[in-house]
Amino acid sequence: MIYTFFMKKFQKDKAPFPTTMVVQEYLYLYGQNDIVISFPGYMGTTSKSIGKFLRNMCFPANTYFTVGMNGKNQMKLKSNVQDYHNSFFNKIKNINKPLKDHSKMLFFLDPNSVNGGLLNQKEGDIELKDAQLLLKGCKVKAVLIGSSNQSYNTYFKDPADKGEADVFMIKDIALVKEDDKTGSPLNDAFFDKKAEELYDKITDYEEANENKLKNENHIILSKRIKGGDNFLDEILQASLIKQ
Repeated sequence: MIYTFFMKKFQKDKAPFPTTMVVQEYLYLYGQNDIVISFPGYMGTTSKSIGKFLRNMCFPANTYFTVGMNGKNQMKLKSNVQDYHNSFFNKIKNINKPLKDHSKMLFFLDPNSVNGGLLNQKEGDIELKDAQLLLKGCKVKAVLIGSSNQSYNTYFKDPADKGEADVFMIKDIALVKEDDKTGSPLNDAFFDKKAEELYDKITDYEEANENKLKNENHIILSKRIKGGDNFLDEILQASLIKQ
């Protein structure tokens, strides 16, 4: 099963914002060792804003930012925007073509999947030619897709300067902590009392309406959307490989 969050932010909303909370909570509970591939849209352009965004999000060591819309723009630090983002992490680069891309997506990959482990441990740079190899074995645990640029202003600037909408999809098998010896999904662990307090109150998608959306922190959860086991993997493949 795939659990699906819909998160909505309105102009002038106060932080913390729904998308920010959901991604941070996932990373804290289940994603600290993930491989993360970012399609950021428009990124921050100053060292201060980029540093604040990355530190506050707490991305894992193996995180890679693709070119987005402004990744090749030069900064005052004799670096471009994309390279400066990736300088905070391990040496992964050029796994996608350097074409402008307005997509806003975050893929969270299982580091223990066959080629995921290879990427996690390999020394030096992962180049474009390795993208197909990477995709053969990597299993996507979760994906964020929506309108939010991955930047400090979009995720943290208070109050919100514009509305956004995002969807976060996570496989039930991803809800297994690494120290869980049973190997069985924790099912509702991601939506336990702690999470409900953080998100205010979560409502099933089928029961949601406009008033509930406004009153319940703009987060809607559906646990009834089902997809094939490879559905999230296929989204990543379609994103990295130009057909």
